[in-house]
Amino acid sequence: MIRVLETLFEIVIFGSPFTAIRVVAMWMVNSKAGQPGWAALIPFYRQYILYKIAGRKNLFWVELIASLTFVGATLSTILASVAGLIGSLDAGSNYSLMRYLGASIISAIILFVTMIVLLIARILKCIGLAKNFDQGSGFAAGLIFLHTIFLCMLAFSTDIQFLNPVPWVQSNERSKADT
Repeated sequence: MIRVLETLFEIVIFGSPFTAIRVVAMWMVNSKAGQPGWAALIPFYRQYILYKIAGRKNLFWVELIASLTFVGATLSTILASVAGLIGSLDAGSNYSLMRYLGASIISAIILFVTMIVLLIARILKCIGLAKNFDQGSGFAAGLIFLHTIFLCMLAFSTDIQFLNPVPWVQSNERSKADT
């Protein structure tokens, strides 16, 4: 969800050139890691591949569930606001107002927890990317805070190579490929 919002923000504020640079960089990072470059064009699959490259494939599902939870909590907050407004205008009772406040507080808590989960998943992904490209904690911090710039550095630097070419292949599949 965060990536979708970032992409929408990039399109609105910076326009297509910034998004195009990001897609090209992701294409190159995918290619360096032995993954299909075209995966950079498909939003959810792009994130799955980045988590796979980072060696944290299971965190993708955490991010996906948290993103869906974020959307649901946002919609429930909006619906609770509308229902609370209509209920307070219609009945004029404190009961409608209390229901509205209760729903809003619960939705706010869910949104807060979801954002923390998404943030932790993204940080772990960036640390995994830096580690699998043989970069240190400073580079991981750069990926966390200046993601697109450091993604371009991963993509276009000839000095940065992917260390772990197939970490997601099971050992029995690897032995079949060797024979």
